[in-house]
Amino acid sequence: MSALSIDPLSPPAAFAKYFAAGFWDSTSVELFKLENKSGRLCLERVSDELSFSALPRSVLLHNFTSKNGGASSQRWHLLVGLTDGMLVVYPISLGQDEKKGNEKLIFGERKTFSLGTAPVTVGKCVVAGKDAIIAVGGRAMVLDWNAGGVQCSQVPVKVVPCTSSVSARLTRN
Repeated sequence: MSALSIDPLSPPAAFAKYFAAGFWDSTSVELFKLENKSGRLCLERVSDELSFSALPRSVLLHNFTSKNGGASSQRWHLLVGLTDGMLVVYPISLGQDEKKGNEKLIFGERKTFSLGTAPVTVGKCVVAGKDAIIAVGGRAMVLDWNAGGVQCSQVPVKVVPCTSSVSARLTRN
């Protein structure tokens, strides 16, 4: 495995039901679901394989939820940071596997962004009290949900070596 996303899609959940995994040999990403079968926990593949021309460096399953939080507000996305500096974003919808009759996650039309030539890492962050995603390669980008879709904002910084979330209370003297 070259990358793994195990964060819950629903923030209050204690554990993830769905997982994303990137693979070295096939330069691909697949989605899995944690299933309880006869008292045993099993991983079941619930997506088609996504193949890339470069290795998946970072993967993230993310739910761009609105403030009202209802089921209709779920906006699942898979974000894949590649070693060639590309960020690939797929919307995901819940469907049925016609052959097996099982639950299947279906990928929508992909969006691709170039962040230079350095490998891209994706992670969650909060901007102005709103959940967002930061993607860092040779350049950085912040993604959030606005006006009915994923919006991206370039961060005017080049050669970002790393990012970190910081929570601090500001006080005035």
